[in-house]
Amino acid sequence: MPPQDGRGHRARSAPIRIVNYAIDGEGLGHVTRLIAIGRWIRRLAAESGVRAEIYFLTSSEATHVLYQERFVSLKVAMAEVAEEGGLDPGLYRRFAGTWLRRGLDLLKPDLLIVDTFPRGVFHEFPNAWRACRTKAFIYRPTKPAFTSRLDYQAALLGYDAILVPEFAGQATAEVPPPAADRLQYIGPVVVRERHEILTRQEARQQLGISDGQLGIYLSMGGSGDSTLEAVIRPIVTRLGDLDAVHIVVGAGPLYRGAPLGGAHLTWLTRSGICELMNAFDVAISASGYNSFVELMHFGVPTIFLPRWCEEDDQHARAQRAVAAGAAVRLDPEDLGGIVDAVERWRDVGRRQAASDAARGVVPVNCAREFAVHLLNLATRRREKNSPLRTTRMVMWRLEHGVRSFPARLRAAVPRPLARVVRAIRSRK
Repeated sequence: MPPQDGRGHRARSAPIRIVNYAIDGEGLGHVTRLIAIGRWIRRLAAESGVRAEIYFLTSSEATHVLYQERFVSLKVAMAEVAEEGGLDPGLYRRFAGTWLRRGLDLLKPDLLIVDTFPRGVFHEFPNAWRACRTKAFIYRPTKPAFTSRLDYQAALLGYDAILVPEFAGQATAEVPPPAADRLQYIGPVVVRERHEILTRQEARQQLGISDGQLGIYLSMGGSGDSTLEAVIRPIVTRLGDLDAVHIVVGAGPLYRGAPLGGAHLTWLTRSGICELMNAFDVAISASGYNSFVELMHFGVPTIFLPRWCEEDDQHARAQRAVAAGAAVRLDPEDLGGIVDAVERWRDVGRRQAASDAARGVVPVNCAREFAVHLLNLATRRREKNSPLRTTRMVMWRLEHGVRSFPARLRAAVPRPLARVVRAIRSRK
């Protein structure tokens, strides 16, 4: 058994143990982002002579993508699957929350990496943090109505690093004042580097796209949303009569509808579409985070059909590409202009200009920079909080806790406590 320190953590001579939390994403967004970073963590650790144990705690029903990347995955059922299977919702939540907390207790990670949901889907944080030496939060840009909630903001206080996968100025990440010194804008994360993907000839040959055909990539996201077929089918129908086109539908491994077929159509449910990006002349896509950064980074002119999402602003993301001249945006509820939008990309010069503009929208892949920050966090001893930092954190929690009480309870808060909060506030 590896030596342990007084708190039950493994001694520093043991391998670095990193746990990725990828729970409750409807698609593969959380998993894909963390795979991209994990690949670089593993590579940099090996170059440094350090062995890194990397785990994924996930609810994704496509864990084979982790197997393909040779990452260890520990899985609990997705909430939608549990509901459709008739499981008691309360029992499922208790089981999943206990499973996650007990898993972290056993693993005792040097670093816990959480993506998008700082409290955990089952609100297991901060209780489950006691076993984690350090904690980092991947703050994917989301709608302010989601991130400004009190529980979201309060949870951010428990993280040692808050890292945003966008450049400063392209997104705004709201954090409580005591956590401002832990916020860093790193840049976009893509699962593959440009030199890692197939050449145009290799990719088109694999997909069956002939010379002279316009290669069209169609994807409405990688989720298991049962409505995707109703979105994809009419698009394929409208484009099916065009001359000299080949449509590649990236349905994704979680697709639950009926597959489509045709003489010039390739249907894909595999992962790893990113490696085929050089095959495509134009894409028709939703504008979720991963789809957007992959298409722009690899220079694919795109017709974006933003979808509504509770926390993700796909319309704003698509507009960035439109403003740069890399894309056009259509309403997914009105596909009347989609044929004309495709036809305009037959012009090679127009396509090349849009491709160059797309590469400017996402010019670099910052997965390596994320890995550097996270490895540094995992390998250094956790610094003790200064008295001032601790005081500010306590003050923020107290103050916002008091303010969040209903009026009838707020009146019951002892006045001395309210005076203490105001006094701490004045000494900030």
